[in-house]
Amino acid sequence: MGLSLLVIEMCLRLLYGAPPSWRTPQVKHQLTNYGYKFVPHQATYTGGSPVSTNAHGFRGPGWVLPKPSGTFRVMVLGDSLSFGTLVGYEDTFAARLQQGLRARAPGAEVILTAAGGWDTAQEVAFLEQEGVEYQPDAVVLAFYYNDYRLPAESARPVRLMPEGRVDERPAWMRWVPYRFVYTVKRSALVTLLRNRFANFLAGRTAQQDFYHALMENQLELEREERIVAVHQMLTRMEAICDARGVRLLVAHLPPINLFRYPRGSRAYVAHLERFCREHGLQFLDLSDRFWRERKPDALYLYPWDAHLSPRGHAVVAEELTRVLGGWFDAAPQGWPAEGRAPVAGVPPPRAASAGTR
Repeated sequence: MGLSLLVIEMCLRLLYGAPPSWRTPQVKHQLTNYGYKFVPHQATYTGGSPVSTNAHGFRGPGWVLPKPSGTFRVMVLGDSLSFGTLVGYEDTFAARLQQGLRARAPGAEVILTAAGGWDTAQEVAFLEQEGVEYQPDAVVLAFYYNDYRLPAESARPVRLMPEGRVDERPAWMRWVPYRFVYTVKRSALVTLLRNRFANFLAGRTAQQDFYHALMENQLELEREERIVAVHQMLTRMEAICDARGVRLLVAHLPPINLFRYPRGSRAYVAHLERFCREHGLQFLDLSDRFWRERKPDALYLYPWDAHLSPRGHAVVAEELTRVLGGWFDAAPQGWPAEGRAPVAGVPPPRAASAGTR
């Protein structure tokens, strides 16, 4: 029996490579008015990759306030995919985006304000209560399909473990120490079985039923309450940005399971794009670029995890650099307050009439 398990372990590693390593302590959180974010000035890990948080409680280098003259600050806002779970900061698309933009505009600066588990409601609340104080000139909202959540789901109580991490596991699993989980996940076989079992359990919840139906094109998108609620939050975010002359780009990050279906066949993507264009929000569908890769699965940490691989982050950064770099090219002396020039693939927002927001 033991020999058979060892053979399976070796075969999995030969086929897929080694699973991500896990080290302690993992990144710690603190409670906020909008939910939670990271504890400032900590040196921890995400998986086995080092994480350093700045004075603002986010990953990566800090930023100066007030914003220095000549600085064009881009804020990347999102969840664990933007944060860069299981990869080094230098591999995140935020870090790569800054490199790409600075090649075109030395004053460009990209700040990463993202935390695992955030959704649209938390991101809007963060932007309104804290993010605008960081004086961004542009906000890139990285939108993932599990961001379709009701405000009531987002307002759930946040539980911190004794070690300082948010614990979103079901109550029956909370007795298992994370240190033990990290140890057993070093096995490729255990990690694969654990992921399959977790997906099986998740598929039995109402929330996961929604995401399954979303991917299967089984929902009335115009009437689905989660989608309606998120669309309202997106227009609220655009209003917050418009009031301060900040440009907002909604960038759709595709889930790996999207590539199990024919190209362009998932209705929610087209529906989100149509909503954004009709309401003056600039939209970028990154799944088009992902499809051009010979193996889209390689853009994720498949099969060990559904987060982006370093290659996936690089592809996202390439597309964002193309779009945001066009904004710099259109306004070499600074971000335009009026008359925003069109950018290839991302039309300018339409003027909003009174009472539309």
